Amino acid sequence: MNDNNKINLSMLDLFRSEVSIQTDAIRSTLLECDTDTLSCLKKIEKAINALKAATNLVKVDIAYPIIDSLQKIINKLITSESLPHESLNNSLINSTFLLDHISELNADLLSDPNRELSSKIESTLSELTSSTELTTEENQTTLLPETDQQNSESLSIDPGMFALFVTELDNSISNINDNLLLIDNNSDNSIPLEAMMRAAHSVKGAARMIGFDPIVELSHALEDVFVASQKHEISLSRENIDCIFNSTDLLFQITDISSSDASEWSSLNHSEIKSLISMLHSIKNNNSNGILLTEKPQAASIQARPLHAPSANKVKQNFIRVDSQRINNLINLAGELSVSSNWIQDHASSISNIKRYHSDLLSQIEKLRSHIYDNSQSTVEISLINNIQRKAENLRDKLTDQIININSFDKRNSELTWLISHEVISSRMRPFRENSQAYKRLVRDASHALGKQVSIIIEGEDTQVDRDILEKLDAPLNHIIRNAIDHGIETSEQRKLLGKPESGNITISAFHHAGRLRLQVKDDGCGIDIDQLREKILSKKLISADMANMLSKSELLDFLFLPAFSTRDKVTEYSGRGVGLDIVHTALQEIRGNLVVDSEFGQGMSISMDLPLSLSVLRCLLVSLNSELYAFPLTSINSILYINQKQISVLDDKQYITVDNQPVGLIHCSQVLELNITENHPSEVPVIIIGDYSSSFGIVVDSLIGEKSLALRTLDPRLGKIKDISAAAVTDDGDPVLILDTDDLLQSIHDIVSDKKLHKVSSDSTTSSLSYKHVLIVDDSLTVREIEKNLLQSRGYIVDLAVDGADGWNSIRSHNYDLVITDVDMPRMNGIELISLIKNDSALRNIPVMMVSYKDRPEDKQKGLEAGADYYLTKSSFHDETLLNAVTDLIGEAITRN
Repeated sequence: MNDNNKINLSMLDLFRSEVSIQTDAIRSTLLECDTDTLSCLKKIEKAINALKAATNLVKVDIAYPIIDSLQKIINKLITSESLPHESLNNSLINSTFLLDHISELNADLLSDPNRELSSKIESTLSELTSSTELTTEENQTTLLPETDQQNSESLSIDPGMFALFVTELDNSISNINDNLLLIDNNSDNSIPLEAMMRAAHSVKGAARMIGFDPIVELSHALEDVFVASQKHEISLSRENIDCIFNSTDLLFQITDISSSDASEWSSLNHSEIKSLISMLHSIKNNNSNGILLTEKPQAASIQARPLHAPSANKVKQNFIRVDSQRINNLINLAGELSVSSNWIQDHASSISNIKRYHSDLLSQIEKLRSHIYDNSQSTVEISLINNIQRKAENLRDKLTDQIININSFDKRNSELTWLISHEVISSRMRPFRENSQAYKRLVRDASHALGKQVSIIIEGEDTQVDRDILEKLDAPLNHIIRNAIDHGIETSEQRKLLGKPESGNITISAFHHAGRLRLQVKDDGCGIDIDQLREKILSKKLISADMANMLSKSELLDFLFLPAFSTRDKVTEYSGRGVGLDIVHTALQEIRGNLVVDSEFGQGMSISMDLPLSLSVLRCLLVSLNSELYAFPLTSINSILYINQKQISVLDDKQYITVDNQPVGLIHCSQVLELNITENHPSEVPVIIIGDYSSSFGIVVDSLIGEKSLALRTLDPRLGKIKDISAAAVTDDGDPVLILDTDDLLQSIHDIVSDKKLHKVSSDSTTSSLSYKHVLIVDDSLTVREIEKNLLQSRGYIVDLAVDGADGWNSIRSHNYDLVITDVDMPRMNGIELISLIKNDSALRNIPVMMVSYKDRPEDKQKGLEAGADYYLTKSSFHDETLLNAVTDLIGEAITRN
């Protein structure tokens, strides 16, 4: 084989990670996309292009025909703006699984595939071709008159009525799903059937009022099934419950559309609605296409925690939907009201001062009156002085009354202001139970798919959680539950041999602890074998053998949350790629949370998450820098102390102190924030310790102000991510406060300490100095980033990485780069937008920018050059020398001698 076509072995692991990420993205988009066709297809196109680039770069030629075929199919679908037919959809998904399989093969099989693998590839390509032709024929087929008439119907729904319908639908579907899960575990319970029948009836009535006829038919079919089950005419099997779940899932999609999109949604889902109605009718008739209900199933052996039906005497609460942005606006206005209310106290103080001046005036009048009496002045003078004194005393009494009234009003106003702020912030809080039904459903579906018996117990469902935190917790908890079922819980046979109950248990507990939200997820599965975990870590060469033997159990368990780390050797649909727990860790960092893992081999695993109660209010430490206020989140502070000059040591021109027998580097916060450092030298300096056990720093500030709860105000999104700053707030006195981003601070400190931006030059004029070129690579493809980085570093360039345009823009503003290499299509900010920002900034416009893209059409190249790119390189023609030659043409060699 030609050397130029040999597989790049050093990049093979990165290729596997890239394939895993992109095939998952393709499958999830294909399975979840229902309405925004073009957007979904664009996402798939982007993933396929990333696969194509990775395949070319690593030279895995056997995967290229499949990827090329996928690319052609998606381009055809984009042109027609239509989603793939069911058969084509299945073919596309099967092809992604084959790509997963190919990526896991060793280098020898990739270079010289055996007959079985070649046959699989040919079969997949043939299946894709057949499915594409079938889809084309069906798209050209004239619709039947009935279907055409049905799809051409236009729904005219009043937006206000539709909003009420969505609220009713949301509550009713949640009710059906909750009770359906209860029936799945206890089919003898008649109360859930009554509740579900009433919920379906409510949906039917609401849909009929707004003229949403397809939903009237579907909800009526659901109602008939529930009524038939109540009358014991049928009994709901697991397959029937799956069908009902599919119906509620489809109905739940309506909660995410607007009234203007109702007609389009109805048209797109017409065939699926008809199919579900037909299946529900068959269930009601106890005979349908393989869904037969001839006998009542036995009660499930899984002993789920009892769910109580709502009490008839319980007071019904009314709910309305409010946009989250409106809640944020109310929080900001409540903060303004709090600031304004302080003016009243200032006004009361000024009146009190006037009263004191008035008292002095009365004292002077009294002296004058005494003088007049003592000197026997005329009656006119005595009368005048008496009138003046009487009026002054009346004015004093009125001032006293006004002060009392103002103080009383101020007290009442302060209470009301606090109540308003408290209620507005509380309006963001939602009970944890709002997401609990989804977790019950997940356990049901995943355990059935894996052939295991698993029950879930949720404790603390009434615990109040910030709505943003509740939303962001969804993905982490889903991954934890999936891992517990797949990795932790054993099969029924294995559990019997171990002397455990046949059904495994997962317990989720939510409660408030020490002013924080505490979530615990426990399972009674097999747990983690620490010795096996240590061997896995060593096999991946993450640490040395000596260090592995020194690490504690908790430190070893932390490796589970590293990207691409998995204890599984085999990749399955549910696990083995090492992305789940990494997502958990990343998601918790975004909401200022942390987690602790514990496991006992053979007994189970526990993951505890510690989270803020609200993202709207943050407990902070206020500090002063250059007479301005800044705030450190208390949760990110390890300790606070005062030090004197004698406690400071110096090593390699860097100052540090010793805390708990560990050296902690010192740096002034003003230097990190690029502010002027005050030149005062107090006897004791306040220091704030941040960071983790592996890397912590002491940040010096001018003074400590104190702790305070601050209502956060999000920064204008047009500002982008401001370096070292996460949010803003206003104190009760109306003073603005910037909330520091401690993760950014730590990164900035590392940059300063490692001296990334500075190149030292000897003071001796006869000694030459070396200058290193600094390059930033901006690409959302892991494979492309690493290959470009390794190529440039091999030539001596200093390379930084950014995962998308927004990340790259933050790096460019905080570092000095000689060259920027960027992709075109990226999330958050694409390459064209990034180049426009660079070229429109007077301080940055001279930085050369190279575009590396999979798009090789002349118009694409022209678009990039018009945006300001200095060089355009296509990934299809990309190889080692091409990139290096282009970089050298733009900025010269990596190292220059001055």
